[in-house]
Amino acid sequence: MVRITTFLAMFATVLAQGLTAQVSISTRMSKQEYLAGEPIVLFIDVKNIGEDTVAYGSGCDFDIEMSVPEADSGAWHHKEGCFTGQAFGGCWGIDHPPGLASGQSITFKRLLVGYQLDPGSYVLKTSGKASMEWWQYSTTNPKHNFNDPVEGDHFSNELPFQVRRGTEDELRHIFEPWMEQAETGKSPDNAVVRLWAGEQEVKEFARNAIAETAPPFLEEFVRKFAVEDARFAIGALRKMNTSTSRQALVELFEGSKDPEFRVQVMSALAEIADPDQVNFFAGLLTPQDAAIQEHAIRAMGRIGGWRAVQELARIQSDNDGLNEMINNVLAITRSGDAVPVLIERYGNATTQNGVCNALTTLTHLTWCGSGYKNQARHWKKFWRQHRAGIRIYGDDDCEGAFAPQPLGAAKD
Repeated sequence: MVRITTFLAMFATVLAQGLTAQVSISTRMSKQEYLAGEPIVLFIDVKNIGEDTVAYGSGCDFDIEMSVPEADSGAWHHKEGCFTGQAFGGCWGIDHPPGLASGQSITFKRLLVGYQLDPGSYVLKTSGKASMEWWQYSTTNPKHNFNDPVEGDHFSNELPFQVRRGTEDELRHIFEPWMEQAETGKSPDNAVVRLWAGEQEVKEFARNAIAETAPPFLEEFVRKFAVEDARFAIGALRKMNTSTSRQALVELFEGSKDPEFRVQVMSALAEIADPDQVNFFAGLLTPQDAAIQEHAIRAMGRIGGWRAVQELARIQSDNDGLNEMINNVLAITRSGDAVPVLIERYGNATTQNGVCNALTTLTHLTWCGSGYKNQARHWKKFWRQHRAGIRIYGDDDCEGAFAPQPLGAAKD
């Protein structure tokens, strides 16, 4: 009897929610079986089942969360030292979003990003809201307040899917419609990303899908967009990260006189930071262009090792911001050779805190606050005596840096 009563109560709650809902939402994937390396798309079908018009398309991409719990999403780590911050993007909106009248439906779509899925069985977990708000522009006496919730616009679902290994020919066939959409803006699904399935939105979505998956056989295809859509071409070549795609980026950099374009390319190359390009980066450490120099400095830090330390130590500047950046990248070189260089840099009073953080990132030891009048002299002596027993860490191992041991704990 208790079970029946509970079931009836739950049913009544669901029924009541359904009766008061303004919109109904269902989610589906573009298919249930994908090839490894194929774009994965989520469709969100929204129908206005109420009596009043609602507005759509004024939300953010991150209103909808997508995750694959069984897979590694390549989580962010401190790429520029344990004590540097992480920036997040903002959100945009529009003053007069379009309306969805009673009985009308619309389909949104989102691209799964941040995963490289191997063959296997997975579940896509989705949740969020469908970017709905009350539409008020036809009357001076709106029936609903702009801030009132649109009942039914939230959803949560789990969608199983498969990934299998395919041949290059199969993948090429899969990407043919994506390439066509990237060029023409003609979409077969008429789904909306933000406002309407216009040509530019379709092009951007297709290009994002190609850049996210970045199959190497599309190198020539994406390279031809370097002028029309630099963000797409550079991002896709960066994600490919092959010897030829990296060389293509270098050629784009060297072949352009557009300062902004060169900085974009340099940013992509610095993100990759391939050790085979250490000479290329070393040649750009001179302050001919401040933005390019900064990216070259970051690249050298990510490449790491004694050569990077050597090149970074040669940079002389009175710019405090640049000196702090050098401290940060020395911290991620994963090289004990950076320790004496940082000790020497402690003499610059305006960047001493950065030196302390860098030394802690490298060693997970507390260097500053020892109480010695001449800390640098004390450090030099300590390093000569105990270098062999001190472990050097990388920028992807920050837990110890956030809870460092006293410097004396490293003594033999």
